[in-house]
Amino acid sequence: MTRSLTNLALAVALLGASCSTPPARVHYTRGKTLFDNIAARDPDSWDFSQAIAEFSQAIRLEPNYVDAYHARALAYLITGRHTRAMADLNEAINLQTKIALSYMLRGMAWEHLGSQVLAEADMEKASELGLQYRPEELSGAPWHPPWNGDWKILGH
Repeated sequence: MTRSLTNLALAVALLGASCSTPPARVHYTRGKTLFDNIAARDPDSWDFSQAIAEFSQAIRLEPNYVDAYHARALAYLITGRHTRAMADLNEAINLQTKIALSYMLRGMAWEHLGSQVLAEADMEKASELGLQYRPEELSGAPWHPPWNGDWKILGH
């Protein structure tokens, strides 16, 4: 579990800081730094509340900041707040429909909320947009990654 959860920072690493408002970018960057530092610790000591607060402030300052929605949704997913993650991911998709990470994260949220069909549809959309998971043959890996670095950006 530690290995799979520690590598959740992969999703945050896939995010780019594309915000045009410098104060929002400052909060996003603080949140991302907090997130990375927290994720590097023992999962028993994880508290993402400060990182979530920074991402929330970035969103308040720049309501169209898709990367901040992604990062906050990831923190919500890690802490089991799947409904909140879903709300952020729906907003990210409403703002920009062609970002694979939105669908990949939303697929994970759907799975945790018990909707395998919707989860698989979102994972397929993420794959179509260029984010694909390729587990090793007979690895026993689930249909989505256990966050062990196996995600690959197609074409790179």
